[in-house]
Formats: sequence, structure tokens, C-alpha cells
Amino acid sequence: LDVHSTSGLVINKPDYSCPLPPIEEGELTVTPIELHSLTCDVAEVEFAIKKNGQVVESVNDNFIATVNPSSDSQWCENQDGTNCFNSGHSFSFDKGIKTLYLKSSILKNNPGYEVSGKWNSDEVTSEHLIKFVPFKIDFPDAPYDVIAGQNNANLVKAQVLYCEPTAGTSSPIATDY
Repeated sequence: LDVHSTSGLVINKPDYSCPLPPIEEGELTVTPIELHSLTCDVAEVEFAIKKNGQVVESVNDNFIATVNPSSDSQWCENQDGTNCFNSGHSFSFDKGIKTLYLKSSILKNNPGYEVSGKWNSDEVTSEHLIKFVPFKIDFPDAPYDVIAGQNNANLVKAQVLYCEPTAGTSSPIATDY
């Protein structure tokens, strides 16, 4: 930048601006690998930057993973449901891809969990919803001695279990199903 005055004074200012780094090419994709998961497990979701269907391996940027509803769910970095963060947390791509695991302790069957991500100014929501389902419906006092269509003195009890019980423990009973 050169500035000239009427008195002959010249001020020279060098150009200190720096060129911006190029914006990575490619589009964010958010792909649930599993659309149904047990409440005691996690649902695998792949976040990737793709161009022409191929992962852009030069991308190691940060992105934001979100889930809706977010109040009872978390994004976990490990498949065993550990190292978990709330919706809106920033994660890093590793060679253009990152797998996260959605964890929830609440059954949301209608309509399910909406998963999305944001990278640069690109915000993408998956076309598919993730649903968490119980492990099984259990009848704790079975077998029952009842006859269909007749008045029975025995009340049939049923309970929804979140997970398969492990040796020496019982599964939590779902009260929101």
C-alpha cells in the first residue's frame, strides 16, 4: 500500500496479509450402521468426508456430532460405551472418517434418535433414525396355570428387561416402555 501526500511524503506499507488455507473438498456424511440397538448397547454411527463416494483421507479436522433428543443420550468414542460426551461435542476425523457410538438408557421408539454432524459450514442429518429396544419381555413367575377365556385367580406379571442378565446380577427393568 502506497500513500502519497501533496507535500511529497510517501508512506509505504507492506502487505502483511496471509492467504487462507484451502477449504477441503468433499461432503460430510452421517451414516448409522445400526438402526436398532439394545438399551444396554451402543449404536454405531459413521461420520466421514467423502468425495465421489470415496473417503477424503487428507481431512483430520474437527466436526461436531449432535443427536436429538439430546437429554438422555451421549456420543461415545469407544464401542464399550466409555469416553462419552453430550450432544454438540467436537471430535476429530482420522484420515477423513470417525466412528462414534450413540448410547442411551431410555427407550425412544417414536420416532427415534436423529443423528447429525457439522463440519465447516456443512451440516448434515442422517435420513435414518436410531431406535433403542429392550432385551426381552420377561415373565418372572412363569409358568402360569391359566385357561384362556376363563376367570383366573393368578395375575400374569410381565416386565421389560433392558439387558441380558450376567451371572449373579439381574437386568434393570424398563419403566419407560
